[in-house]
Amino acid sequence: QIVFTSRIVLEPPGLDMLARFGRKDKKGWLPHTSLARQHNRFYNDSTMVLITLLSDFGSASGYPSAMKGVILKICPAAQLVDISHDVERHHVRGGAFLLWMVVPYFPEKTVHCAVVDPGVGTARRALAIVSEGQFLVGPDNGLLIPAAQRLGEFIVYSIENERYFQAPISRTFHGRDIFAPVAAYLASGVSPEQLGLP
Repeated sequence: QIVFTSRIVLEPPGLDMLARFGRKDKKGWLPHTSLARQHNRFYNDSTMVLITLLSDFGSASGYPSAMKGVILKICPAAQLVDISHDVERHHVRGGAFLLWMVVPYFPEKTVHCAVVDPGVGTARRALAIVSEGQFLVGPDNGLLIPAAQRLGEFIVYSIENERYFQAPISRTFHGRDIFAPVAAYLASGVSPEQLGLP
């Protein structure tokens, strides 16, 4: 059993992260981009961040763990909550219902990453939605909208900035390469405006 306390002490972002976004002097890595600054603001905050995961990958498969690994590399302080990974395959309405059912019970700043995506590899968009202080990340196929509507007024952003993706991007696993990293960056403090246009 893992017990999370209300206050945690975090080490600075890993050198592998800052090496990509900063420069080094005698004192160490000096971030110079908005992304690194967003990370620094997060690490100076004592609040534990929550990221929920919902998918149709199956709880016995390794796909949810791959997503978690990507998230924790970017946002190691995240507390991950599995809503379900046993949504019926490609059953968007079933996944949407589960998400709709639980979102009101999560605190502000929670990031919900949902992947039930029969259109993966097609021209369907990837979305980030801000609703009443919570974030929802997933495909543009109706999976996220009922939950966003239940929370209240919302703004939808089209995720287009590949800077926040994991490369190379698989045509069949956007959960790992697009949605998981975007969720982690949002949890770290990156603003949705940096992902794409509303």
